[in-house]
Amino acid sequence: MDRDELVRLAGEKLASSIFRDAPTDVASLEARPIGEFTGNEVRLFIYRDVLDELAFAASYRHEPSFAVLIGAFAVDDVGPFLEVTGFSRFQHIATLDTLYNSLKPELDDIVDEVSMQRTPEDHIVGVFVGARGSGGKLSAEVARAHLSLFNVPYQVAVVSDPDASQLGVYARPPASRFYNSPFWVVEVKGEEGERAGEEE
Repeated sequence: MDRDELVRLAGEKLASSIFRDAPTDVASLEARPIGEFTGNEVRLFIYRDVLDELAFAASYRHEPSFAVLIGAFAVDDVGPFLEVTGFSRFQHIATLDTLYNSLKPELDDIVDEVSMQRTPEDHIVGVFVGARGSGGKLSAEVARAHLSLFNVPYQVAVVSDPDASQLGVYARPPASRFYNSPFWVVEVKGEEGERAGEEE
């Protein structure tokens, strides 16, 4: 089904929430690739300000932490892609063993919010977990929580190790195992220069 047919069947609002330009095609945005791309994966775009906020919050305390990632699933002329444009309330937990029990009620609340208040473009696109000593690797606890609570293909698990400044991004195709996903870091053009000026 192409965009015109979807507009005819479901209306412009729904079609616009599915078919749109990827950040690599938006003139005001700059996207920097991270990792090895094969061309077969669903493209993943994570906004720099979201990564910065999550990394800072994860480094603030020693306990593990999590947040539900908000963004969009969309399609352009190249194919499907996923954008991470925000996150839910950031929370610290006692141990990674409690991730599922802490994440489940948060996810239920977010599902209610997304369905009632947000625009059709907003989706739950994955989970962020801050875990010191993880090396950014996907642990059994994170994988178990993700497999139990995130059932849409390609919803991501982003794992950060604040001590080692390491980040792992994992996705899971339908009926397949997790893989270490390449991704693009997206920011508004000119923001990188502004940030460098602020740090001086």
